[in-house]
Parts: sequence; C-alpha cells; structure tokens
Amino acid sequence: MKAFKVTFQHGHFIDKDTNQRIILVQGEEYIITASPDSFTMEDSILRMEHPLNSERKAIWADNEFGSARVVKIMDAGEQLFFRIGNSKMVPNYHKSNSIWREPSRVADNFRHMKWGY
Repeated sequence: MKAFKVTFQHGHFIDKDTNQRIILVQGEEYIITASPDSFTMEDSILRMEHPLNSERKAIWADNEFGSARVVKIMDAGEQLFFRIGNSKMVPNYHKSNSIWREPSRVADNFRHMKWGY
C-alpha cells in the first residue's frame, strides 16, 4: 500500500508533497479517507433523469419544434453507431484517430427539421 496526501483540483488528485498529479489506474480499488463533509453523493454536472416514453417524447417534440418540423428517426432500444475523431491522418502517429461507440437509445430519437419535411 502507498499513501498520498492529496488535494482534489479540477477533477485531478494533486500530491501535496510533490505538486504532481496522481494518475489512478482503471479498474483498481482505492481507499479514500477524508472528513464526511468532503464527500457528496450528488453530481452537480451530470443530471440523470428518467427518459420520456414514446408518447410523451412525441408530444414534447411537437410542442418544442412544431409537428410539421419533427420526424422520428429512431426507436428506443435501437443502437446508434457513431465515430468521434479526426479524419485527417497525423504523420508518424500510429494510434487510432477515432473512437467508435454503440450506445443503446433509452428514449425515442427525433430530428428537428429546419424547414419541415
């Protein structure tokens, strides 16, 4: 076991002795000790809400954009494939320049059409 005295700044653990960032290894188990008021169970940025069912999502889309300007493009449960990355190859860089994701939709997906469809 190794112990560090750290501060948490901008999403990073900073070692107080060396002022270096402590990089946590994915999948490892850590014991974090601090006073009870140093922890919160509520995420101030990520707000998890229950998805609307098909009918309520369609009503929301019609009210938000108008029924003539919205088209349903995916049902809940379907997979959406997309790539994040730079399509330009970087010389002498052999790592993959893109990340592929296959999330499953938890709610129907609608597309707002600028001029109707």
